[in-house]
Parts: sequence; structure tokens; C-alpha cells
Amino acid sequence: MKRLMLLLPFLLVTQMVHAAESSSSPGQFELDKDLVNSIYREAVTEAKIETKRGRSRLRIATEFSYLIPTTITLSNQYFDVQYSDFSGLPSFGLTLSQSVLNSAYFTLSLVGRTGFSRKEALTTVHNKSGAPFRDMVQLSRIPLLGGFRLDWIPSETAFVKPFFEGSAGIQWLYQSGKLDKALEQGFWIPFYQVALGLNLFGGASDQDWFGGVNIGGSLQRSFSSTQVANSWALDAGVVLYL
Repeated sequence: MKRLMLLLPFLLVTQMVHAAESSSSPGQFELDKDLVNSIYREAVTEAKIETKRGRSRLRIATEFSYLIPTTITLSNQYFDVQYSDFSGLPSFGLTLSQSVLNSAYFTLSLVGRTGFSRKEALTTVHNKSGAPFRDMVQLSRIPLLGGFRLDWIPSETAFVKPFFEGSAGIQWLYQSGKLDKALEQGFWIPFYQVALGLNLFGGASDQDWFGGVNIGGSLQRSFSSTQVANSWALDAGVVLYL
């Protein structure tokens, strides 16, 4: 829009000079109405695009993640459990985001996220004397996160839009075993998460309810030194506009 407003005086002056030079009667000329109408239509189109980008829209995303632990160690007064036998932890999640700052090429949003995952596997458990034994251990996880998301919009009609997300919060991990009830305990562990991804096939109209598909990866690191829960994940989800 600003580009057109800067070019408009130059184009009008050019037309006036051309018309004056070609006019048979000095001081009389006519503007090219088709050119003026074309400039007006393009200005209106760009104004609508900027208005759409400036609108604050609430997004909801349903997500599926495959969490891959790098180091998960949980300890209570009786046992230490290292979840090295947990090769992967399927997880379902829900994310709400609200844009707070919009420009022609970037959107900054506030993000809130939660989810749930559970898995049971045969795992090595150590008691406090160091003696190991094998037990069927179940691990459940509920994360609560808040942060920001930055979307890059290459163009209004782009089908691929990269994004970066940073967040922090707390996760509740609950473990239980079959052989000894003393293993059963819940842990609140603070952590942070960074994510990179792509939004595919997002809507380009004010009336669109479908916000596209998110794919990407994320990295989680705990702040706690006593209870450690570090992992990375492959993420995919569907975005809807409310």
C-alpha cells in the first residue's frame, strides 16, 4: 500500500506530461483512466491484505508428537529409575495461540499448550543400595507451557510458512510399577522447550477456518538437577481459526 502511494504521484505526473505533449490544444490533456483504475484496484487489494494480516485471530491446534527421551531419571527415597528402555512416548496435545503483533511478513503470537502421554515398558529399576531389578513401569506425562511463536509469511499466497516457538513451564510425570508400590510417585519438573517447524496449506482468506498443517521438531530440557527429563520430539498438528 505504501509503495503504491509513493508511486502514484510519479505515475500521475508522467501521464500529465505525456498527455500535454500529445494534446493538439495547449493546456488541455486527458489522463489514462484505465491506468488510474488499475492503480486504485491494486491499492484496495493491498489494503485488504494488510487489514487481514493486522487482525487478531485465535488459533487452536490439535497435535500429535512422538517424544524421544534422551535422559529421563526419576528418583524417590526408595528407587532410582532411568527410562533408557523407553524408546518413544506417543503424545497428544492442544495448543491455543493469539496474535499480538502483526506486520506484512511476520506475526508474533502468545502460546499456551498442554497435552498427555502414557507408556508402559519393562524397565531396569535400582534400589538405594544399587541393586537392580526389572519391573513393568508405567510413565504418564502432562506438560503445561506458555510462551511465544514467531511466524514468517513470505507472501500472502505462500503455502509454506516457517515458524519458531519458545516456551517454558512445568511437566507432571507420574510413575508406577507392578512389583513394588513404593515406586508409585508423581513429580513436578520445570522445563523449557524450543521448536522449529513449517505451516503448510494455511488459509489465505478472511473467511477461512482451516489454518493449515504444522510439522516440525522440538527440544525439551528440564531446569531441575534432581529429577531430569530431557527429550526431543517430532510434531504434527492441524490448525483451526476460531
